[in-house]
Amino acid sequence: SYQCRQHSPPHLQPPRKPTPMPLHPDRYWWLVPGSLFVAFLWQYWPLDAAVRRVAPDAILLASIYWIMRKPHRFGSLTAFTVGLFRDGIDGTPLGQHALSMVLACYAVHLLHQRLRLFTVWQQGLVIAGITAFYIAVCNWIYLLDKPAGNDSLMLLPALVTGLCWPPALLLLRLLERRHLRQFPSRA
Repeated sequence: SYQCRQHSPPHLQPPRKPTPMPLHPDRYWWLVPGSLFVAFLWQYWPLDAAVRRVAPDAILLASIYWIMRKPHRFGSLTAFTVGLFRDGIDGTPLGQHALSMVLACYAVHLLHQRLRLFTVWQQGLVIAGITAFYIAVCNWIYLLDKPAGNDSLMLLPALVTGLCWPPALLLLRLLERRHLRQFPSRA
């Protein structure tokens, strides 16, 4: 007697081909270092001194994005490493940007679930405050080593960084989604 495959007992059915194991969910690991590399290029691109004084902090923006997107992957150790690279490039006292980056990224890590509930412009305001804190810690460490100077526009890059958050968020999301759309099994 013939029974259809659907209604036959499992022990009488022919064995199924094994399904391939899904790819690891972090197959797009290169997006984080790639975006940080582009942020370093943007940050240290030769610009006029007046423009450089008000330029947004691209490295901090990229770091904040990845902390909010992947808090289990981008943490204090990664922020410390990025800060050490920045110290080496800037020629600042070793640990100045590293400590500032760790403190700022820790604040974002504590707030990342709340920040996701805010609108993009509200996120920008919070990020401007975190950037102001980052700049203040950097300058405090700098003042331990050098004499004080008069810098009345010290916190202007924090405001500009907060204003640049919406385009940076859009750009990094588009990059990530475009990659996920091209390689859907890697998400």
